[in-house]
Amino acid sequence: MKRIAIASLVCLGTGGALAQSSVTLYGVFDTGLRYTNHAAAGGGHKSEVAPGLIQGSRWGVRGSEDLGGGISAQFNLESGLNPDTGTSGQQGQIFGRQAWVALGTPYGSLTLGRQFGVAFDTMGSFDPYGIGNQGAISWHLDLTGARFDNTAKYKGVFGPVAVSLAYSAGEQAGSLRKGQTLGLAGGYTGSNFTVNTGVQQSSDINLNKSTVWMIGGTATLGAFKVLGGYVNSKRDKGFIRCADNNATSLAASTPAACGVSASNPYGINSALSNTNLRAGSTLGKASSDLLLLGGAWQATDALQFTLGSLYEKVKVDAANVANAKRATLYAVADYYFSKRTDVYASVDYNRVASGANAGGSVASFNGFNSQTGLMLGMRHRF
Repeated sequence: MKRIAIASLVCLGTGGALAQSSVTLYGVFDTGLRYTNHAAAGGGHKSEVAPGLIQGSRWGVRGSEDLGGGISAQFNLESGLNPDTGTSGQQGQIFGRQAWVALGTPYGSLTLGRQFGVAFDTMGSFDPYGIGNQGAISWHLDLTGARFDNTAKYKGVFGPVAVSLAYSAGEQAGSLRKGQTLGLAGGYTGSNFTVNTGVQQSSDINLNKSTVWMIGGTATLGAFKVLGGYVNSKRDKGFIRCADNNATSLAASTPAACGVSASNPYGINSALSNTNLRAGSTLGKASSDLLLLGGAWQATDALQFTLGSLYEKVKVDAANVANAKRATLYAVADYYFSKRTDVYASVDYNRVASGANAGGSVASFNGFNSQTGLMLGMRHRF
């Protein structure tokens, strides 16, 4: 990361106490050439310059000030972008990836602003890429949501144990519950393994809920790392969330804004929301069971191979509604020219069954039950 040097000594109070502050400009650019089959009716394929597979491109500014006594002030402003077109990501919000200020203490940190939810953080801890960028390998993020506005989050690390607690306010007059999200997570880090678990619940404008809990972990054995976990999501009948290109809060979402209609009762294939939560079914309560398994092999100092898999089963509590299933398998070979620059080749395969009948993450791939993608990408960090 390239640092803009703003390291200064500041006098605090009459005692002349000294504090050091710094600000860092950083960024990630990940893009590549991608081929996808079944990208159009009739089975047409698509070739494109696309956003990267591994990470979302972004630039940001973060900083901290040492206030003494183990206390510090911190901030982070992070803007997402689409490197293939130069347009902004995250519904056009200028700092849609992150925008927060925090106070750090020896007993933990308190962060206020737009930030990642604790369920997303937890699931990312046992995903090979911390939840990747291309939808082909990251579609499961809509079970937890990604970022939440108006959020206060506490995180404490006490030796090998870490805990997180988050509250996202719906900010609706007359109701503390409408649009709110509550999350709690904990984890343990051993010498060569980690275990993490979490639970989160979001309420929409009608107090319908989306609830998710998970458990997973990692194990490192020399040059090999294994990751895996289980995620359970339950969505009340009619749970709604705001559609893409509309930065309205979760509490202000309406069925129309969320792309939910009589002809599209699940919001299937509608763009992800400001919070990235999946809509519920209009037919009944929906539940998802997700299994995640992956591994990485550091073959040499410069070459890494990664395998990942996802399997979701979706049920809707309604008569004559078939279960939906989706399975994903992907493989990536990644070569590092340096710590900042790497190139990679990947293949991903997705298959769905009965998705249209049970509110899965996708109904079909333009009428086909499978889709394959190939990608050659390049990533640079500064």
